[in-house]
Amino acid sequence: MTDPSHHTGAPRRLRIVFDSQREFAEEYEENISNGGTFVATDQCFELREVVAVELHLEFRSESIVLPAEVVHVVPPGAGPDTMPGVALQFLMPARSLRERFEDRLTAVGRVEPVSEVGQPTEGGIHGTIEDLGLMNLLQMFGTCSRCGTLHAVCNGEDAYIVFSDGMLLGSRVGSVTGTKALARILAWREGTFEFHARLDPEEKEDTPRQLDSAIFEAVRQIDELGRLNLQDVDRSSTLCVLEANVDAEASAIEKAEQAVLDLARAGFSVGEVLDVIPEPDCEVYAALLSLMDRMLVTPA
Repeated sequence: MTDPSHHTGAPRRLRIVFDSQREFAEEYEENISNGGTFVATDQCFELREVVAVELHLEFRSESIVLPAEVVHVVPPGAGPDTMPGVALQFLMPARSLRERFEDRLTAVGRVEPVSEVGQPTEGGIHGTIEDLGLMNLLQMFGTCSRCGTLHAVCNGEDAYIVFSDGMLLGSRVGSVTGTKALARILAWREGTFEFHARLDPEEKEDTPRQLDSAIFEAVRQIDELGRLNLQDVDRSSTLCVLEANVDAEASAIEKAEQAVLDLARAGFSVGEVLDVIPEPDCEVYAALLSLMDRMLVTPA
């Protein structure tokens, strides 16, 4: 497997131009309909690297972007008559590919209608998070699909991310929503995912935001959280408020710290405190650590 850390940005893009419908139909019959294609390129790629393949149909003034995985590499200098490039396997199911291309090919009699090919399937893309990482997956799907719902599962927790036209419409894990939830989801390093190029209306938020901006903010929160020393913090533990010390520092207690104190007095666990306070986890943890350092709260 390729280490996901090698590809922390958006997937690289490869472009194939088809000048005529017949040229595209021939490539479809020979390669695309079988789930893959070959792209001539001098660029270096790794096996299992995920890329975005742009199929530019010049005869329609249209481009189609599909997610694919590198399955074979022909490096420059492999042989005098050998063209360097990469063999790619598309990540979309065959039925989804046929649905995508049917109207572009039936005019020249190159492909059967979708309803006559095979059995109906649910479609979608699924796999394991650890192979690519959720940030890479979300960026890839956001690039390759106009809209979609990404469902992820990690240690029994379900999470959903919904986007359309470059906008984040919703993200949720447990009772937490918004960018705070997105940061938690993108921090997952294991589990499974399933993506469908459709919207789940139950997972939409009231205030959409730019997907790239939301990802950037989530990554910032993850980075800030990684800078904190949480070795002595147990999410399942409750907190004991040392009231005498709190009274002595009443004027120096900040808003997030006060929220932690109020929930600690009510018997909330650390995990529940994180879920209830709307500020990012990194800010809530920072407030908790500050209270602990000043001996205003201790683990119960």
